[in-house]
Amino acid sequence: MWNSYISRDIIKTIKSIHSNHSNWFYFRKNNSRMEDENIYTTLAYFQFCRNKKKNNDRNNSYSPEEIDIYKVGSKINFRVKSKNEITRALENSDFKDDFIKAINHLEFDFIRKLKRLLSNDDNTPTATLSKNLDDIFMVGNARRTQQSFYALWYFLFDIPIESIDNSKRCIRTDLKKLFSDMANIEDKLTFEQYVLDFKSQYSISNETKNYETAFLTEIATISIGIKKNNSTSSLTQRNIFENSIKYNYISM
Repeated sequence: MWNSYISRDIIKTIKSIHSNHSNWFYFRKNNSRMEDENIYTTLAYFQFCRNKKKNNDRNNSYSPEEIDIYKVGSKINFRVKSKNEITRALENSDFKDDFIKAINHLEFDFIRKLKRLLSNDDNTPTATLSKNLDDIFMVGNARRTQQSFYALWYFLFDIPIESIDNSKRCIRTDLKKLFSDMANIEDKLTFEQYVLDFKSQYSISNETKNYETAFLTEIATISIGIKKNNSTSSLTQRNIFENSIKYNYISM
């Protein structure tokens, strides 16, 4: 993980989520768990920044400033703008609860949507999830890269799960096209327009936004971060999901 100075509760939550999805949502299949957890931490930081921005902006608009998108030669690259900012957020005790919230939000929103997108049916094995993710990443004989995860979050963070359910095959195809464009494109503005077109096609306006009821156990085993409902078992309580997920959090 990032370093030894951050809250143990944050570390435990990251490790728990990684354990839930490490057999398909990984950086290197047989590599260090720490590298995977660094990816999860970075994506949680993106979610943390998004949550913070949305809380301060009632227009509900958000454009990620934490991701640097730049062009080298004919390739588009994604990187974290400042890893020092991630460290500062992790080490700030005032942000602890909000960061744990962002980690859980990452799992119940982005990872949940991605798993739904990669699933061929309700019983899709993890090997197929992994293969379908490699297919979107256009991995071929190469390896997954950190920037592929950053780019995927950037493409999908504001796409509602309803669109994924309704247009799964098309979204997979269009994501592959975006990753292909990253490898060979004339200019950055053209790529940015392609991303805008993708988001416009699959976004749902606030007026038409639907709500979905989901079992938490459909997504993961909850071991930290969710407050138990006294009237029901923590494994069977139901939660209302929309593009912004609402549920109660506690720090352990």
